[in-house]
Amino acid sequence: MGHDITDFDTEVLQRSHEVPVLADFWAPWCGPCRTLGPILEKIAAAANGRWVFAKVNVDEHTQVATEQEISGIPDVRLFHKGVVLGSFSGVRSERDIHKFLEHHLPSPRAAEVAEARLLMEEQRFGDAAQKLEALLQTEPRNAAARMALMQAA
Repeated sequence: MGHDITDFDTEVLQRSHEVPVLADFWAPWCGPCRTLGPILEKIAAAANGRWVFAKVNVDEHTQVATEQEISGIPDVRLFHKGVVLGSFSGVRSERDIHKFLEHHLPSPRAAEVAEARLLMEEQRFGDAAQKLEALLQTEPRNAAARMALMQAA
């Protein structure tokens, strides 16, 4: 898979304004990096566009590694809207990486929560609650939707 970046600003920072980007800071000589890389690639292949994967070779992108204050590898960071939402260092199991992503990825349904909040501003609390309850049926862990639903009640 072609996940190696050539331009960090374009392929990670700017792209993260469109879709979250999981960046793996690694080096070819790093044993743990070679272990983690295939796990990340497997998970990325199943992401269905919810997020994209970028590999940042710290030997080829030394300035980026310095700017991002990478002190050890592998270092994995989730970027969204140009900022880091979460990170981890070292090798993690596939299960742990899924948990990390579940915890840190923004909801694909954030726009629906925003719409419900607009309904509440219009004093349409019943409509807002109905929208939020439907959202929570498919995404029960959506904390923003749960909080908004409590406010709509």
